[in-house]
Amino acid sequence: MSGQLTAVVILWVAAAMSQAAEVYKIVDADGNITYTDQPDASAAERLNLPQINQTTAPAKRAEDKPATETEANFAGYSSARISSPEDQAVILHNQVNIIVQLALEPQLQPGHLVQFSVNGVAQGLPVSATAYQLDNIERGSHRIGVAVVDGRNRTLIVAKPVIVNVKRHFKRNQSGFQLRPKK
Repeated sequence: MSGQLTAVVILWVAAAMSQAAEVYKIVDADGNITYTDQPDASAAERLNLPQINQTTAPAKRAEDKPATETEANFAGYSSARISSPEDQAVILHNQVNIIVQLALEPQLQPGHLVQFSVNGVAQGLPVSATAYQLDNIERGSHRIGVAVVDGRNRTLIVAKPVIVNVKRHFKRNQSGFQLRPKK
């Protein structure tokens, strides 16, 4: 905090000094114009610059409340469940994406985020949505989990995980012989 205060003071002093500094215009023998704060003794013309525009930060609005006040009034979530996909669902491998839907009561509160996971590994950062698309899930059984966290990454509620089974579809030769192309 003190570093920020020091930087603000230095910028303020520099701005005040730049307003007080004099600026000179010098035209050389070839007609080239140079602006400087160190005048040449011969042909320097002092310039009177206009005031620099200054604005102040807008005042904080009354309806802007800290997240802690909102959290203090929140009684908590009564239920959280994964509504899609269903537990033990079979997903064909050619279905590239799986959409995970979270049913949450009451609805997701401001400042709260949803963390989706596969096999206990978080899938990206927590998001402010109750649906998430999982991409390129490999074949096999996978445990999908969902948790709601607050702004400080504290877990508020965890949904019961579901198991999905990603299957690879292939056609097997029924006769047991290898098929060869005709010549």
